[in-house]
Amino acid sequence: ILDGDWHPPTPSILRRSDSVGLLYPGRVHSIQGEPGGGKTWIALAAAAEVMAGGGRVLFIDYEDTAGAVVSRLRQLCVADDVIRELFIYVRPGGPLVTKSGKVASGVIARLEAVAPTLTIIDSVGESIASEGLNPSADEEVARWFRILPRFMARTGFAPCAGRRTDRVSLIFVEDLVDAAMQWLAKAPQARGLCTLHDGHDGGYDWEELCSIVGST
Repeated sequence: ILDGDWHPPTPSILRRSDSVGLLYPGRVHSIQGEPGGGKTWIALAAAAEVMAGGGRVLFIDYEDTAGAVVSRLRQLCVADDVIRELFIYVRPGGPLVTKSGKVASGVIARLEAVAPTLTIIDSVGESIASEGLNPSADEEVARWFRILPRFMARTGFAPCAGRRTDRVSLIFVEDLVDAAMQWLAKAPQARGLCTLHDGHDGGYDWEELCSIVGST
């Protein structure tokens, strides 16, 4: 930080009309207000924005229904095919944290599979109570934040850059350097455009990349 190579994070989610974001990627945010004050609407507006950019949204719901949530997304002009592809709705049937105070392995596996850009927990009070904690006790609320939301943000589940069906090309830095050195050592030197090919025509989509990473 003192060397001057640190830059403060920039909020880039839930942008206002002047394009200034209100939410920081990879951080935990809490929306507070009276019952019926529009908290879920604000969260879903952020979800609609994230999905418009191709990111996935995980919605962990303790107090509404899938039908009601989808209805709200439609009112926010999110198309059904986008909801189907990028919106993951979960209604927990029990605690997400084990008795030892760790996030359950099944939850971690689901997060890794989904790789959400944005995770919404609605609502905090219901989630805290479902874990056997007291929503009215500051110490237990702090414990819940430390165990669940901050774990999700800290772990850094990678968002997909675009839709999961987009195709990309990859090359290892060492391979690029090796190819450049061979080109420079060639006599006479080749001229024009050179193409590097890994034998995988058409590039990779994100699901293929996840499968490759998971097997290594």
